Amino acid sequence: PTGSSPPAPTEEAYDTRVRQWAGIIAAAFAADLTRTAVLELGELAAGHFGVESGPSVHQEMAHGVWGNNTGLPARDPRRRVARERMTLYNAAHARHVRLLCDALDRIPEDDGTMLDHTLVYWTNELADGGHGFRDVCTTLLGGQRATGFSMGRYVRFAQDGARPSALPGYVWLQDDEHQAPWWQCEDGLGPAHNRLLVSIAQAFDPSVRQVGEASIEGRSGEGTIDTTTPLSALTRSVG
Repeated sequence: PTGSSPPAPTEEAYDTRVRQWAGIIAAAFAADLTRTAVLELGELAAGHFGVESGPSVHQEMAHGVWGNNTGLPARDPRRRVARERMTLYNAAHARHVRLLCDALDRIPEDDGTMLDHTLVYWTNELADGGHGFRDVCTTLLGGQRATGFSMGRYVRFAQDGARPSALPGYVWLQDDEHQAPWWQCEDGLGPAHNRLLVSIAQAFDPSVRQVGEASIEGRSGEGTIDTTTPLSALTRSVG
């Protein structure tokens, strides 16, 4: 019917498409047709990650974890169920990302494989399912010989930095504890996401000085938010 969305691909069809695109990307890199590629992993159907059909992945699960657009209070058990389901969801996508890494790792390159010389950057289009930006989970895979990044670690940055003075379009977001727009909460924020992008860009081209905004004004009295300094924690061990 006009205006309806196409049905979600079956689990087998979805996995096959990801495997095929991973092979195309690896082949294009091997032939030096391109040095960069983007692989978008679309929304999975509930059955793809072991959940019964019926609940909306977008509304009841992704939003359900955070409570926005669902009206669920912080301690509602349905939010715990939503969190468990989204853990399964992300585990399924992790297997898809591994298909790409495996395709790169099968191709010898210099003193290792193509994966050793290719940085795989896995992230969401938003930081979390509540459309918030306080906790940005990013996974960097491979690329150690190309970037010098210290891999195999979990790094959490302190949330003690300045907060943006405003972010039009997101004033409706609520924080469970403070019940206020997130940048008006008492807690600070971690380093700007731009600094991660600058770190990645400089690993391949040291002349890059910024990605996106050169600076962002913080709230009154909090100064300017740094968006251009590379993240030193990426290249050193954290004890």
